[in-house]
Amino acid sequence: MALSIWDVADIMSRWLIYMGVAAAIGGPFIAALVRAGANIQAIIRYIRLCLYLGISAAAVNFFIGVGAAAQTGFFGMFDGESLSRLWQGAPGDALVWRLFGFAAIAALFLLHLRRKPSARASNRKLFLLCYCSGILALSYSFTLLGNTAELGTGASVMMMLHIIASAWWLGALYPLLICYQLLNLPSLYKVMRFFGQLTMIMVPLLLLGGGILLSQVLASPEDLFTTTYGQIMLLKLTTVTTVFMLVVVHKHKYKHSLVPVLNQVQVLTLKKNSIISELFLADIILVITAVLSSILGPVVLP
Repeated sequence: MALSIWDVADIMSRWLIYMGVAAAIGGPFIAALVRAGANIQAIIRYIRLCLYLGISAAAVNFFIGVGAAAQTGFFGMFDGESLSRLWQGAPGDALVWRLFGFAAIAALFLLHLRRKPSARASNRKLFLLCYCSGILALSYSFTLLGNTAELGTGASVMMMLHIIASAWWLGALYPLLICYQLLNLPSLYKVMRFFGQLTMIMVPLLLLGGGILLSQVLASPEDLFTTTYGQIMLLKLTTVTTVFMLVVVHKHKYKHSLVPVLNQVQVLTLKKNSIISELFLADIILVITAVLSSILGPVVLP
């Protein structure tokens, strides 16, 4: 299948949107987790950059959709009729929810994360309000587009939970690497151990949710092997499973190394290597997801 320039631009902008959403959900979690023991400005700068990219990519992706609908070249992105039609439809609604979600997460840095400890303590409720509002808005935006929008409320809720779990996990990986420069050894060890325990819960739930959604999208199990969409989805599931197995293997290697400083150093080195590998595979997962959500789709919907 030949890709048009609109297809390529759509895939790239979706990939940037996914990166922005992941950083918006996973980044603040890590920042809030470690803020008492370190200067988190490096994490904040990373999240802020990804938010800018996410906001820009969301807007660009909308106009790419306008251009693809108009089919009149570059300036078709500003075609009044196509612009009005998409703005009043699901793409316009999704853009509004995404911009609201990114704005709510950005407000965290103005209202909480960048303030002094004494001010932060009085704004925890506001932090949770902005964070939860941003998470819900961003995850909800994905239910307005694609196949999930046609499958009812249950599938939409499952999609939101799937997005939140995957974005939390993928978005936390790079901030965790930054923590290696921010935290002392005992604090870093506690953070990594806590995150590893959560990962052992979240990734299986992520796989379960993805499997349930897939069963509702595909007409039959055979489509997983006989259609292009199914084969690409199978590649994505295999990649996620590989990451989970990587986490399990590394956890097994260092689960008995608890007290000695040397053992902690070895454990953290293993964990760092694991995170780097997970980051590489995470990029592959996001690219596959961008392809699946843009140019491919199930042959038959139930």
